[in-house]
Amino acid sequence: MHCRQSSSDYVQPQDALCPSHSKSPIAYYYQEHSVTRRMRLEPLPGASLVLVPASLLGNWHSEWKELKVSTTTSVRLRIQHHDFEDLMLTEEEMSSLLVPAQENLDHPERSRPIPSTISAEALIVVTSVQSYKTRLQIWYDRRSKTGKSYSGDPHWGRILRDESHVTPNYAAQFYQIVKSHMSGRREPPSVVIITATPALRNGVCDMLGSVKTINLVSPEISRHPECRHFADPTLLDSLGERYRQLRESEKQSGAYLDEDKEEVIGTVRALWAAYCLRRRVETRQNGKLLTDIPPLECYDVQCPTRRVSASH
Repeated sequence: MHCRQSSSDYVQPQDALCPSHSKSPIAYYYQEHSVTRRMRLEPLPGASLVLVPASLLGNWHSEWKELKVSTTTSVRLRIQHHDFEDLMLTEEEMSSLLVPAQENLDHPERSRPIPSTISAEALIVVTSVQSYKTRLQIWYDRRSKTGKSYSGDPHWGRILRDESHVTPNYAAQFYQIVKSHMSGRREPPSVVIITATPALRNGVCDMLGSVKTINLVSPEISRHPECRHFADPTLLDSLGERYRQLRESEKQSGAYLDEDKEEVIGTVRALWAAYCLRRRVETRQNGKLLTDIPPLECYDVQCPTRRVSASH
């Protein structure tokens, strides 16, 4: 779903009923109060794949333990990385991810589920974009060459990319991972891209890879009046190049044509509005702030050495 500027614009009165005793207002999930329940939607089959920067894998582990989710539900967190050998998927869990991939789209009657005591939907697999191939894809590629009657390609119900602004250089690899799971499936996985402030480093240029991925998983978006202009990857690349040139000219001499700047900035703002669900500082859920940002404090700082050298 592609929303406008703020999640608070879409909150309904009944959303406030979701109980939460945690300091984090979105830490716990309650099916009876969810949007999916109200709309009578069924979750997609398959496990959840979460791709995060390698440096944040430890954060996922520590926060998962703090929430104590595994002690109250059947959901399991697995981390596919060499630094977390004791938390990696077991052989049985790896095989359970192949169950939905057993479907024969040409001959559904020939599809046979692979026996497993583990529900793939209960698995959350966290890894980095770099480790996805070495710790997941290679294993399944080997299984597909053993002559088994099932595909060696895991089926994910959900693919999430967390903190995408930290690793913009991996946008192309993420795109290819998602693309590899789009074909030959009755239902492609749901894709969610989470970021902080895309304009933090290189502005809109860091977001273009995510926009292309959204266009890939939602081809019908090209018919939407707000997104039609951004459905063409060539136009996206052109926007990124113009934005880079604008910033470069500002850094070097501050010289640029006002009309060019207004056009580029206006296009960038339209892109934010069409593709980003923005979380403002004042956004609340369940009566609690989603973010707790301390107030900005400014100080006048002087360097004594400069004052002394100036007197000499």
